[in-house]
Amino acid sequence: MSLYGFASGRYVGVLLFSALLVSGCSGSGDSSSEGSVTVGSTLADSMPVENGSDGTASGGTNGVASGAANGNEAVPLSDSSSPGADPVTSPTVNPTPEPPVAVSTRVDFNITVSVYVSDSLQVQLTWGDRTLVAGWVVDETWSVSDELPSDTENPLTVTFSDRNGAVVLGQYETRFRTGTSPSEIVEIFADQFDSSQWDDNGDGVSNLDESIAGGDPLATPVVSAQNTVRVDFGVIVPAIMSDALQVRLDWGDEVINASWAGDEVWTAFADLPTDTEETLTITFSDRNGELPLGNYETTYQTGNNGSEYFQVESRQINTFRFDSDIDGVSNYREVLAETDPLVSDSSVPVSFAVINERISQGRCAGCHSVYRDSDDLYDTFITSSRGYVVPFEPEESRLVEKLEGSMLRFGGADLAELVRTWVTLGALDN
Repeated sequence: MSLYGFASGRYVGVLLFSALLVSGCSGSGDSSSEGSVTVGSTLADSMPVENGSDGTASGGTNGVASGAANGNEAVPLSDSSSPGADPVTSPTVNPTPEPPVAVSTRVDFNITVSVYVSDSLQVQLTWGDRTLVAGWVVDETWSVSDELPSDTENPLTVTFSDRNGAVVLGQYETRFRTGTSPSEIVEIFADQFDSSQWDDNGDGVSNLDESIAGGDPLATPVVSAQNTVRVDFGVIVPAIMSDALQVRLDWGDEVINASWAGDEVWTAFADLPTDTEETLTITFSDRNGELPLGNYETTYQTGNNGSEYFQVESRQINTFRFDSDIDGVSNYREVLAETDPLVSDSSVPVSFAVINERISQGRCAGCHSVYRDSDDLYDTFITSSRGYVVPFEPEESRLVEKLEGSMLRFGGADLAELVRTWVTLGALDN
């Protein structure tokens, strides 16, 4: 065989083999209508269809399978719920962080208690099941601090006591709720304490009042067969520094010397006849009683309850009426100024001319037109039927009463003292 014949035979063989391959692919494409779905076909095209009696597909119209509106919409082969499909996940959103909330709050308690001098006082706080003991700061001020749970409410009780807690003098009760801030301050004042309910010996006088008066709040009250009543006196005098002060009480024929209890507080007690009224005079003096500084007068009637308490405040003590050197400045003010109240100060003239000028040109004339005419002021005072000025009798003179009382804030203490001294000397037109 020649080379050309061999090559031609090989070429023919290749052509035959290619024809067979094309034939096989064509047959495979014809059979696809029975068992496969090509790309772009619909699910309805691939499902077997049962023919109805009229030769159309069951459940459809015009030979169109049920489930397609117009025969042109394709049903997807699969969705996200089909097996093997990738799950759809929502995007992750990071929440905004909340601000931190305090779990505890530092609470500073500032407490003011009643005036009472003792070396064994105590202030204790109870809040829920927590007990705190306050520390003394200064005068009547106590304080304590602690970390308490935030935003929590509990009953709060503050107890003020003597003898290291053995004698309760007063108590304050409330409900207290902490806040959410890192710290807060709570103020508690003396007038918020209830002292009336604490009377350990049942004598009708509270522990606090009896302690201030120098009595024993735990002592059994004495029932007297002579029909007497124990009276505890508390006297608060005007502030002054001296080592020779004295406070004396006169009630009828009874003379009672008070004892110093600390600061401006003096106390005394006496067994007095029950249901009896007498004039009570309390005299505040210096130099062991020789130099009167002020006094207080009233009528006092005892009761019949076994014991009672009577207190006088410093504002009730009149310091204007005592001017030993008659220089127009009271003994009390001279002691405060560290001058001698027994030696007259010639620089302070006691005359009506000075008083006239102070009244007619001062604040008195602003409201009282009668005081504006300085020429007739003396006659107005002396001839008044209302007793404005009674020479030599300051206690009977209405002008003195007014200047030392309701008008004191307008005229001042120095004017009140000048007028009292002028009236005491005879109310001369000098």
